[in-house]
Amino acid sequence: METYTKWIEQGCTVCRGAWETASPAKAMTLLGTSYKLHCRLYQCRACGSYWEELERLAHELGKAKAGDLLSDPSFERGTDTQSA
Repeated sequence: METYTKWIEQGCTVCRGAWETASPAKAMTLLGTSYKLHCRLYQCRACGSYWEELERLAHELGKAKAGDLLSDPSFERGTDTQSA
């Protein structure tokens, strides 16, 4: 059975606020996109947490899972990767 982390325990107030206002570009760096996996990977500029944006939701990813996504052959690095 998969465990889930409560929203209030994911990232920081800055990155959660960015998702809550539908404006991740204000607080996050877009690391890239996988069209095959239907997701985008972001990193919070305030706390450094990684976030996976899916078609209907976003959630924090651990560093290992973010690394897996970054190394996936279908992953295309974004142009906004100065903090990656």
